[in-house]
Amino acid sequence: GLLKEAEKFQQRFKKYRYELDHLIQEIITKRKTIAIWGAGSFGITIMSLFQSLSKNLATIVDRDYRKHGLTFLNFDSIVRPPEYLIDHPVDYIIVCSQYSSEIIEDIRMKYSLSATIVSLTPRIEIIK
Repeated sequence: GLLKEAEKFQQRFKKYRYELDHLIQEIITKRKTIAIWGAGSFGITIMSLFQSLSKNLATIVDRDYRKHGLTFLNFDSIVRPPEYLIDHPVDYIIVCSQYSSEIIEDIRMKYSLSATIVSLTPRIEIIK
C-alpha cells in the first residue's frame, strides 16, 4: 500500500541524490565552472541539498525578469538573465526546472551556449 510506495520513493530519492552528489563532486574536482538555470523552488532545493554546489556556483540564471537581481538566503549568487552566460560562459549548466526541454533548446538555439548541460528531470542526464 501507501507505506510500500513511500519506501520505493525514498529509495529512488536516495539513488538520485547519490548520483547527483557524485556528479557535482566530479565537476568541482575538475575545477569546472557551474551555473544553475532556475531560481524557483527546484533550484533552491538543489542548492540547499548540495552545499558544495552552492559554494562553487558561478551564477544562477532564470528567464523570469522579476527574479533578476535577487539573492537567496545563504547563497551568494545573484539571479541574472540567461543572456549573462553569453559574456560569462560556464563549463556546466545544471537545469533545475520543470521546463527543462524548452530551456535546453534555448541554451543551444537561442543563446548558442556550448556548456555541458545537466538536466535533472525526469532523470539525471548529461548533454554535451
